[in-house]
This record gives sequence, C-alpha cells and structure tokens, in this order.
Amino acid sequence: MGEGKTTRRMPVVTREVHVEYEGVPLAFTVRRNAKVRTLDALFKAGNVDACAQALDGFVLSWDFPDEEGEPMAPPSYETLREVPHDLLQLMIEQGAATLTAETNP
Repeated sequence: MGEGKTTRRMPVVTREVHVEYEGVPLAFTVRRNAKVRTLDALFKAGNVDACAQALDGFVLSWDFPDEEGEPMAPPSYETLREVPHDLLQLMIEQGAATLTAETNP
C-alpha cells in the first residue's frame, strides 16, 4: 500500500440544486460527499462569516447573477459573503436537504 503512487482517487460526488429566490430561478452545485470537517464547520457555524467559510468547501459552482445582471464570480469565501443573507440561508437548507435525501432514502 505504501509503495509507489496509486491512480485511485476519492471521487467528488456532486449534485445540482435548483432554487427560486424572489422569483429568480437559480442553480448551484454542491459536493454531496463533502468532507466531515466541512460539514462539521457548517453545522457549528455561529455567524455568517463562519457559514461562508464552511460553504466554501461545499458549494462548488453556481449560476447566480449579481445586482446588475452580470454573472457572479465562482463561489469562494469572498463571493459567498456577497450573497444576500436569506439566499445564503436557502442554500444551506436546500444543500443539506440534498445530502439527507440521498443518504436517508
């Protein structure tokens, strides 16, 4: 097991989540098999800043416009802090529902 490099890799399993925010259809992709430390940080997040840090490892991409209608930059700690707070909450709820729906049939 310790000899040489292996070509096996842990898969990154993703799911696209569709939501409607104030009448605007939006989509974002989450990592369904997020690392335990990412989920732990998300569930323990006590403030918006901590949520943005945790979501940085969970939200992989999105199709969000900014307030001028231009595409937002890809998800990162910085861009997650630009998302309206109630949309951030919706992302957390729907992202978590996607995880539990697939792990608890």
